[in-house]
Amino acid sequence: MIGIYVIRNVSTGDKYIGSSIDVESRIRTHLYDLRGNRHVNSKLQNAWNKYGESSFEFGIQEDVGEQFEFPIDRETLFEVEQWYLDRWRPAYNLVPIAGSPARDAGWRHTEQTKLKMSISRWDRPHPVPKRGAIRVVDKICEFCGTVFVVYLSHNGRRFCSKTCTYNSRRRGAPTA
Repeated sequence: MIGIYVIRNVSTGDKYIGSSIDVESRIRTHLYDLRGNRHVNSKLQNAWNKYGESSFEFGIQEDVGEQFEFPIDRETLFEVEQWYLDRWRPAYNLVPIAGSPARDAGWRHTEQTKLKMSISRWDRPHPVPKRGAIRVVDKICEFCGTVFVVYLSHNGRRFCSKTCTYNSRRRGAPTA
């Protein structure tokens, strides 16, 4: 079903409004993520954790597909959702514009800040791969020639370790 759905906190009356071309599937996805404590919407996840599953109702607000004789596109669906967002001003929607991904609502680090965060991690050892991690390939360090293993989580590594000559120069250590 194509339509608008509502997630309502019955304890506070706060709402989340969404739209989907498959509302039932989208509601199941919300439930799965909320129950697993991994929902991308931090406001909704925090409220779920605080009030519990029994305090939330999931419902279909409007079946948009039945109202129109022509096939519904995403723009039409977003217009209907925007109407509800403007009227109800739901507390759990991070972005007040229909169709905008929630990731656009968050903080954007500057390139300088990203560089500082990267530098602060240079001295930390890479995490040990989990047991059963998939070994991708043995690689040769571009600077010292040492062979090292790259796992899926370290796919972008080009150097063998923090002891490599290149990495030492990169961190500002004195070179021989």
